[in-house]
Amino acid sequence: MKWTEAKERMDNSGEKWKFVLVESPVPNACVSELVPCTIFVTTSLLKTFTTNDDELALILGHEVSHLIHGHGSEAIDTETFLKTLEVLMLSLDPTEGLLSVFIIGAISILHRFLSASYSQHHELEADEMGIALAARACFDTRRAPLTFKKMHDHHIENNRELYGSADTDRRGLSDFLSTHPPSLERYEILTQTSQEENPEKYAQTHCAEVKKGFMDSLIAIRTKHDNRQN
Repeated sequence: MKWTEAKERMDNSGEKWKFVLVESPVPNACVSELVPCTIFVTTSLLKTFTTNDDELALILGHEVSHLIHGHGSEAIDTETFLKTLEVLMLSLDPTEGLLSVFIIGAISILHRFLSASYSQHHELEADEMGIALAARACFDTRRAPLTFKKMHDHHIENNRELYGSADTDRRGLSDFLSTHPPSLERYEILTQTSQEENPEKYAQTHCAEVKKGFMDSLIAIRTKHDNRQN
């Protein structure tokens, strides 16, 4: 990763970062290079999966990590490459169209698999940096991963209600075509990582000052959420 490029993506000419609370039943949070210095958080995420500041700090650290790594730009480059490959393969069809249906189907599957694989790699990479950022800001990274356990439990309960079966949320064929790794797998990885990345590791640094800035942002988000609830 080139830190000079990461700094440019984060600084954006000194513009102050802001948080936008989105009223939505879909639990999510995101950061985009297309909307500089802005973190979007949905009300459902706050209500369902982040019941304490440590969990929310991990989620926000994860989203900021996507920006630091430049995952948005990399995803666009990957999509462009796959589209170019698709056009090239179709143009080389020696049967003048007879194999096009097969080629399109095969490319579509390959496209989905490669896109999902690349996206899952990005998610795990952002998890790894996100928990380090939360630890550097003095948040309890040992309990923060519980937010992903809640996502797993929610997934299980939804499957039970919809299909009468509790999917284990472990890796199956469909998971290889998913843009995110299974929540339970992420919970287990982050729980293990928290043994190394935790506030004690950074006790002699300026993490208390970093946490104050983080807390100001978290308070602002939760205040907006509480105001909408009233």
